[in-house]
Amino acid sequence: MNEPGHQHFDLTTKDYVDKILKPSAQIIRSIDKKLFILSFAVYLLPKENREYFWQNSADYVDIYNAHSYSKWDVFRQDATADLEV
Repeated sequence: MNEPGHQHFDLTTKDYVDKILKPSAQIIRSIDKKLFILSFAVYLLPKENREYFWQNSADYVDIYNAHSYSKWDVFRQDATADLEV
């Protein structure tokens, strides 16, 4: 699930961790323990809920995701890149 806060406005951090992240990680690891689990862009968490995420996600996330676009305003307004095939 990419950027859940932008797609599911009523989704809380606790619900994301407990109802989506943990069960998904358990299913993925039951299928193949060598797979890596990538978090959503953690900067999107509301500041008051970040601590819950950090305290409860460590066993279920292998890679924490952050978006770093140096020219985000240009990227959003001039998306001229061809599709990757």
